[in-house]
Amino acid sequence: MTRTKGFNENWSAFFEHQGIKSDFYADAIIRGGATYRLQKNIQIDASISTSLKTTPYLLYGGFGVSWRTDQFYEAGKPKEKKVKKKNRSKN
Repeated sequence: MTRTKGFNENWSAFFEHQGIKSDFYADAIIRGGATYRLQKNIQIDASISTSLKTTPYLLYGGFGVSWRTDQFYEAGKPKEKKVKKKNRSKN
């Protein structure tokens, strides 16, 4: 589960919850961090994560760089709703 909030064109923050359940290990991990857009298609991010379980207790951080391409994206215009205009002229 992820919640993201953009503050402006360059900065955003995120909060995530990750559940892990298997026959060998189960945990819940929470993570928070921020991203900064350097250029149109390049951003950097940093985060810190911790587990809610104490056996073993996990605490770790991360740093990343993302590159995005719109090569295969076809932008479409939103369809305009046609609204009937009422004749409001007074006779």
